[in-house]
Amino acid sequence: METTCRSVHGSLGIKQLLSVAMAVGNHVNDGSRRGGAYGFKFDSLLKMRDVKSCDDNKYTLMHFMVETCEENVKQYGHALGLPGMELETVGEASRISMSQLIEDLSSLRLSKLLLQREVKENHGAAFHNKMGPLLEKIVIPIYEKLMKRLEIMKKETDSLIERFGEVTKDFSIDLLFSLLEKTLKAWSGCKTDLVEAREKIVAEEKKKNQREKKKTKKKMSQMDMQSALAAEMAKKLARRTATKGSGMKNPSKVSTKLHAHARRLSSKLNVDKLKK
Repeated sequence: METTCRSVHGSLGIKQLLSVAMAVGNHVNDGSRRGGAYGFKFDSLLKMRDVKSCDDNKYTLMHFMVETCEENVKQYGHALGLPGMELETVGEASRISMSQLIEDLSSLRLSKLLLQREVKENHGAAFHNKMGPLLEKIVIPIYEKLMKRLEIMKKETDSLIERFGEVTKDFSIDLLFSLLEKTLKAWSGCKTDLVEAREKIVAEEKKKNQREKKKTKKKMSQMDMQSALAAEMAKKLARRTATKGSGMKNPSKVSTKLHAHARRLSSKLNVDKLKK
């Protein structure tokens, strides 16, 4: 928990995440009594995942925050890297109850006092010689060491809670870590959603281009068939006129008619193929 407190306290990514949340929140609430805010409750950050677009209910305010960070990498680049390796212990820390630790140490203190009283009372030399060193060399040093660590941990957790604008008596550190863990998971989910949406658009565009190419190729194939038929008919006509000696007054008109006839013949061939 101590390591996690220090990591969260010094995380530039979390600082930038809170900053972009403030900027986006004030932008959305501009002109209302909620606009121009100087702070917000920490649990409001997670609620941004619930504010959905009117056009696409899969697109949320948190997705917009991610895109804002992407468009302003110099200002919010560290937020895009969240959660990062330094915040991997947030989930584990959220499952540690500070109130339970305090309660456990209180029970240990009572056990220590009870043992001290038993040693002071007359239970014989054997009991005193055995339990006295155990109390002085093991129980008391361990208890004092744990109390010092608890005091340090309490100062660090209280400092972190106050850094997020919460009141220590109303807000526990395990609740803070729990909200932070859920927020970081939601943040990661939004980044993944945007990547997948962009990949889907690219894939659909690729399929569209492939269909267009296939359609163009088919059209070119039909034009080639028409040209081939027209050329073949022109050759046959040329041979016929050569053998019969027929005079052709306007060859260009005949060629145009041959191409038109070839197109009709090609279309008929395509229709016959479809029927088969």
